[in-house]
Amino acid sequence: MLGLHDLEYIVILKVASIKRSKEFYAKKLGLKVILSDDKNHRVFKNRPQICLDQLGSPSKYTPRHLCSGSAEIHFFSKKTIQEIEYILGVQEIPIIANDKYQTEEGGEQECIYLYDPDGNLLRITGGANPRI
Repeated sequence: MLGLHDLEYIVILKVASIKRSKEFYAKKLGLKVILSDDKNHRVFKNRPQICLDQLGSPSKYTPRHLCSGSAEIHFFSKKTIQEIEYILGVQEIPIIANDKYQTEEGGEQECIYLYDPDGNLLRITGGANPRI
């Protein structure tokens, strides 16, 4: 697994297929998957986790112009970028870009970008992270 251990923020992700997305996030990325229709989904505090909601399902707090593949999520991993690249390669998950970004402390962190099955953009930052 990728060793993801934190999200930049908690998200309920609207997806076209719960089954497909659950398999991707749980089996390929190693995250705990919670479904938004689970009455107890708000009490889960385990990390790392992601909450999935079926696109088109009614929700009290749904964005106005919601579409599948419009989210960007930033994950953190204690693994190096090279380890993450290897793991994704074995699982045949394409990496769309490698990059560096500036930290709040003025340093640089390596990250990679990939898409989930709905086309949401995922950024994984590897290595030691001062925020964690």
